Amino acid sequence: MWLTLNHDRLVTQVRLASLKRQMQWRWTSETLIRDGASDKIQDAIVAFDSPKKGLSRIAIEVELSQKSEARLKTIFTEYQAGDFALVLYFVSTPELMKTLMRVANEFCPKAYFSLISEFCDVEKDVVWKNLRDEFSNNHFCGDK
Repeated sequence: MWLTLNHDRLVTQVRLASLKRQMQWRWTSETLIRDGASDKIQDAIVAFDSPKKGLSRIAIEVELSQKSEARLKTIFTEYQAGDFALVLYFVSTPELMKTLMRVANEFCPKAYFSLISEFCDVEKDVVWKNLRDEFSNNHFCGDK
């Protein structure tokens, strides 16, 4: 129960930080997603209207604990085959981020990672990265 409460608290912190960062996306929470879903439930889905690519759906995951490698492969394979333009992982520790990046490199190159603590420190610039690429969080922000 504590892990669930802590997870929900961190999802809320990420959402609030995204507001402070003036992220130009529309957030749909897990509660609303769960309403009609039968498969994997994301922590959130955001819609981002890119000047170059139009409207994109992005899956949001807040990851606090290590899952088995087999489970990660399944999750990443499903995300890669799905209709999300990106999957953004907010991760609790550098060690967990390294593991997720390693598995995602093979199964889901559209997954990108950032530490929760760095994203929630709104004074810092955030870089989303995987083992193939990286981009600035400013990609999602309004005029700065």
